[in-house]
Amino acid sequence: MVGQIADIVAPHGGVDRAKIAIVFEDQRITYADLDRRADVLANILIARGVKPGDRVGILSKNNPGYVDTIMAVSRAGAILVPLNWRLSPVELGWIVRDSAPALLVVEHGLEALVPAEVDVPVLGFEDRGGVHWDDAPGADTPPGVTVAPDDVAMLVYTSGTTGHPKGAMIAHRNFARHVGLDTTPDRWTGIDRDEVCLVVLPLFHVGGLELLLRPLFTGATVVLHREVDLALILSDIGRHRVTMAGLVPTALQMMLDHPQSHATDFTTLRKFLYGAAPIPLPLLKQGLERMRCDFVGTYGMTEANGVCAMLSPADHRDREAARLASVGKPTFDAQLRIVDADGNDVGEGVTGEIMVRGSGVMMGYWRNPEASAETIDADGWLRSGDAGYRDADGYLYICDRVKDMICTGGENVYPAEVESAVFGHPAVAEVAVIGVPDHHWGESVRAVVVPRPGAEVDEADVIAWARARIASYKAPRSVRVIDELPKNATGKILRRAVRAAALAELEKQE
Repeated sequence: MVGQIADIVAPHGGVDRAKIAIVFEDQRITYADLDRRADVLANILIARGVKPGDRVGILSKNNPGYVDTIMAVSRAGAILVPLNWRLSPVELGWIVRDSAPALLVVEHGLEALVPAEVDVPVLGFEDRGGVHWDDAPGADTPPGVTVAPDDVAMLVYTSGTTGHPKGAMIAHRNFARHVGLDTTPDRWTGIDRDEVCLVVLPLFHVGGLELLLRPLFTGATVVLHREVDLALILSDIGRHRVTMAGLVPTALQMMLDHPQSHATDFTTLRKFLYGAAPIPLPLLKQGLERMRCDFVGTYGMTEANGVCAMLSPADHRDREAARLASVGKPTFDAQLRIVDADGNDVGEGVTGEIMVRGSGVMMGYWRNPEASAETIDADGWLRSGDAGYRDADGYLYICDRVKDMICTGGENVYPAEVESAVFGHPAVAEVAVIGVPDHHWGESVRAVVVPRPGAEVDEADVIAWARARIASYKAPRSVRVIDELPKNATGKILRRAVRAAALAELEKQE
């Protein structure tokens, strides 16, 4: 049995050490290479002063250097903080200050994203034709640091519902069960050692981490892409005879719409995973028809360390079944409840908040005991913030988001954060941010604003104003001006009423 992230590429379970573990551009990296590289970087980190329990941030796109860092930070006994390179410097600055890392690992080309006011040592690297670290070579002997199951392995920051992200503390024991380190690998999606798994989701997301780490534990080969490139995805499926891939629904739609997709040979694909956002039924059926492989639907969240419910390949075989609109049943290591506002379990078909308990649930939020207590109760049940119901057969259906979260292109956006960015615009008196249906992105961020007296609101100017303050994918894609926002008796803006009015307007236009 292995028990920490670093053990994934260490000798275990008869994995062929000479086998190719990672394919990246023109690089071919064996399991033996990964094991040695993890030791080298772990010793570099230790030489730079990193101690057990210290945080190490990484700001990088997908590449083998990122994989090295995941393993090396674990071997040094430290805590990895994956940083979303799509965030603005202001947002990154808050996360860095909150996590207080001893070191930042930064891919060359992304240095400008590091906030100038952040005083943290930086270890730079580039990964073009091989990893080159901005430091002397480290020893390739194991550093000999041990970790306990309850030691924190990662802080994965979630978007903030009140303006600030929170760091979900993922322990080694969470990974040990959830990624498969102390279970048989085929309990997840039937990954075999002969699989070739395409990983394009960003490694700063738990979805990308799962797609990377599970195949590596199994002894499979991972084809790693720097970022989503539709033409490269389509060409690599055939070139590397990919057997397993995963995308968010938006990227799946774009891939199937790409001119090159009609000439792509999908016959090597055995399974395709989708999740992170609801999938329209027409798109799901289009994918099943075109790709002709097993589909696996997933539902999860950062705080549960990824997937906690799945719609199996067998569930997809009846393309007219009502359950295709569901996210499936709990995974082997998760329990689900549906509760009302008072925390009482509701019956079949009744909508309530989804609660999750299991081996993947985080330890809590970093340095935020109040938010931790609000999110995880004394019995270990995690409040998901999602509303849903279960049918008579136990299938879970997502209806809405209790926290009004917007899912756009697989990214989670919280209205309060966007409203805060828009509110300071000199022409805006009040603002409500909602998600509206979008063919490409699933949902699109819309700002509904009330202008200041005598002011004229320019849509492009409001969007530019927001983009200067938050990540571009969070900024509104559209702005609507109205005379008054609906409010309750206490003066709180009724965001759902705003969204209902927007949906009614869209229906009239169709």
